[in-house]
Amino acid sequence: MSVSVKYPSHCPVDCQKKYNNNIARRLNTTNTKFNFPVTFTGYPPMNLDMSLCGTQRIRQDTITTAQPGTPVAVSSQPAMCSCQGQLPSTLTLNNVQFDPTTAMYQWQSSTAGQNNWINIGTPSKTSSLILNAQNYPTDYRCQILFQNSVSANLISTIITIKNTYCPPIPTNCASGNNINHFILSGEFTSQINDANTNCASNAYNDETKQTIILYASQTYQGQISTQSTNNMYYAIWIDLNNNYIFEDSEKLAGGKLDGSTLTNFNLIIPSASASVILGTHRMRVTVVPENTPAACGGTGVNGETHDYTVNLVAKWTGTPTQPTAITQQPSTCSCSGQLPFTLSLSNTNFDPTNAMYLWQSSPTGTNTWSNLGAPVSSSTYQGAGQDSPSDYQCLILIQNPTPTIITSMIVTISNSYCPTFAMNCNQNNKIDNFILPGDFGTIINDQATGCSTNGYKAPNPSTLVLIVDKNYAAQVSTGGDSTGMFITIWIDLNNNFVFDNSEIISSTSLSGVSPGPITVIVPSSIVSGQFGQHRMRVMLTTINPATSCGQLNGIGETQDYNVQIVNTWTGTPAQPTAITQQSSTCSCRNQLPFILTLSNTNFDPTNAMYLWQSSPTGANTWSNLGTPSGLSTYEGAGQDSPSDYQCLILIQNPTPTIITSAIVTISNSYCPTFAMNCNQNNKIDNFILPGDFGSIINDQATGCSTNGYKAPNPSTLVLIVDKNYAAQVSTGGDSTG
Repeated sequence: MSVSVKYPSHCPVDCQKKYNNNIARRLNTTNTKFNFPVTFTGYPPMNLDMSLCGTQRIRQDTITTAQPGTPVAVSSQPAMCSCQGQLPSTLTLNNVQFDPTTAMYQWQSSTAGQNNWINIGTPSKTSSLILNAQNYPTDYRCQILFQNSVSANLISTIITIKNTYCPPIPTNCASGNNINHFILSGEFTSQINDANTNCASNAYNDETKQTIILYASQTYQGQISTQSTNNMYYAIWIDLNNNYIFEDSEKLAGGKLDGSTLTNFNLIIPSASASVILGTHRMRVTVVPENTPAACGGTGVNGETHDYTVNLVAKWTGTPTQPTAITQQPSTCSCSGQLPFTLSLSNTNFDPTNAMYLWQSSPTGTNTWSNLGAPVSSSTYQGAGQDSPSDYQCLILIQNPTPTIITSMIVTISNSYCPTFAMNCNQNNKIDNFILPGDFGTIINDQATGCSTNGYKAPNPSTLVLIVDKNYAAQVSTGGDSTGMFITIWIDLNNNFVFDNSEIISSTSLSGVSPGPITVIVPSSIVSGQFGQHRMRVMLTTINPATSCGQLNGIGETQDYNVQIVNTWTGTPAQPTAITQQSSTCSCRNQLPFILTLSNTNFDPTNAMYLWQSSPTGANTWSNLGTPSGLSTYEGAGQDSPSDYQCLILIQNPTPTIITSAIVTISNSYCPTFAMNCNQNNKIDNFILPGDFGSIINDQATGCSTNGYKAPNPSTLVLIVDKNYAAQVSTGGDSTG
């Protein structure tokens, strides 16, 4: 408080200073009519002679005062609730610039923002006020009434106390009178599954982090239990009008529990109305031994209370268009981050910022959906990969004007094989040569392949055929000293696009420039009947790899191949017979062509691959006639010597199996010449050759033979070695040239 004094003009300055101090002392005595402390700023106390001012008096009415500042109302609690004494608050005043003992205090309240002030009690000499409860957000202020004052009455600033939910009055559930299970399934795949919760501190558990979505005008069945075998009762409220009070009309379920076993209950959600607001609400569940549970609890009462969150929505009426789930990546793989994909929505006719999105996945075609995280405000989902082909859909909670849930159409992402993470290969750390002969005439013959881009080489179209339980010798070299390198080979036997460690068929450490052959065997014990087409991965690394995905920025290289795993012939399919319509042929190609076919086949011929082989008759040294084909026949142009023929047949379903046909033998004979044209001057018209023992060839005037070729007649000419014979020949015309 400051005071200004008006002095006569003749009063010296020093005298004014003396009077200032004197007046200050007078005004601060208990007998003064001023109810505030007085100080003079700028005039410190001075020991001056009062006679300097003579007999001049300073009248009291020349003293003027300034009004005290506005007191500030404060509260010990920012929010209160409706349960008496559960969240009490004390109202006090700050910035008090007057003597508090000289005033009376009248606190007032008004519904927040309404400015309709009502006195709380009567004026009191105590400046603080204790509040035990309030039913709605409220403004508070204090009127300060001065008893003997030249200053006007004061009104404090306004403090607003919001409403919140009360924890129940502390009870006791240590004897088993608790909520042990509370289970309720809702919409949008939401669920409350509070199991084996035991007794909470103060018999109250705030589980509002568990949110369930429910439709208005719908009945839901849940389960509740306690650990007590006494007569226990339950009640469930939902604050449907969000006024922070669990009113009797908001008690939606209740009854007696069936001992300590799970008791079914029906939660009946009313229709949306002015008192039933769509959106987020608080749900309270209470269990007590009495048959009238109270939402606020009760002093000395046994029991327990749990609070949860409910999001009340309306059913989809079909107004929003059903969105379509889409992705830019039609397939992905199991190595996280190697083939990432993004899920998004198209064909949306609602405000995308006014919705929450929950993406779900299901193994393709099974319709068993799992949530991918929690509902979020972003409509896209970033996936790093997947272990198996999957369907994806999005649940969309449109929040305004009416909370509504819709489900997008499904998008399917298939699986594929991952390239390995980018690896570094160099002179000594690459798969420069990989040679693996298989069966059925197949072979991997990768030589001098160099270093692949990012250390990974995808398979070429050819397929290597391997028989289970058979040893194969693979040749591998790194292009330099391979000491310290590992070669690991997987075959994806279950075709799930993942190379599991259980599918490793060879793992070998290398050494030297030319490592010895690596034994490759596909044990029938790990094949477990999974014959057919598979992917094989060959990885060269500096460490024994823990995963077929490779090591990002690691050293080495990976190459993939196609393989077909087959079973040995067990005799179940009948052995086919190789047959031909041409029992003999000759060396002039296409002069006596032949066709090899099969008979006695008891399998679907379209379900097999065929590889014909030949061997000199009786030698059993077989050579492939081309490559495996889907045709069961083989057309031969001729042969240089008598030959045996057989067919290797790869039956592909139900169990890939190689069987070998019975052998057919084709002998050799003389070839007629290729078709030639003969005429008057260009034919053998006469050919006469006398031999020994009275034998002779005496072909005269034979004319032109069909196709310019005449087969021998049965007679035989006898000739003696080293003896000259004279043959006569004429062409039927001029033979010059």
